[in-house]
Amino acid sequence: MVKRMMRVLRVVFVTFGGLHGILIAAESYETALNEGNVFVLKQMHKEALNAYESAILLKPGAHEAWYNKAVVLDYLGKYAESVESFEKAIQYKTDYYEAWYMKGRALDHAGKYDEAVRAFDKALEIRPDYIEALYNKGNVLDHLGILMPQLKPMTALSR
Repeated sequence: MVKRMMRVLRVVFVTFGGLHGILIAAESYETALNEGNVFVLKQMHKEALNAYESAILLKPGAHEAWYNKAVVLDYLGKYAESVESFEKAIQYKTDYYEAWYMKGRALDHAGKYDEAVRAFDKALEIRPDYIEALYNKGNVLDHLGILMPQLKPMTALSR
């Protein structure tokens, strides 16, 4: 009976000990994410990037951290890395229309206009009333010398 009680106590201790570790990691993730946001506000982009990378190490499946990292990389002109990070954000949240939109922006900045249009189309597929995606898609098509073939998204918005 004593041995059985000791096993139960060990399981309880390990369980709560494990939960404590999870709680500390979650708090550290939130701290790293928030620090990154503060660094962005202070225009300290390299420090923000480091903070977001720390957040990703603590919580690799966090779409917010991947998205924020990608935005900073785009700002720093590291478009290929930015697109990769947006893709990770999308991997963890497939209906993340903002990430699709910003991926399109990064591709536009990199001069990859056809891919940018596809990213904007995906953002519009998820959220048809997303004006920013429609506007930027039109800008990219203009860069390509293409008039918008149809105005279906605009008529959908006027309803």
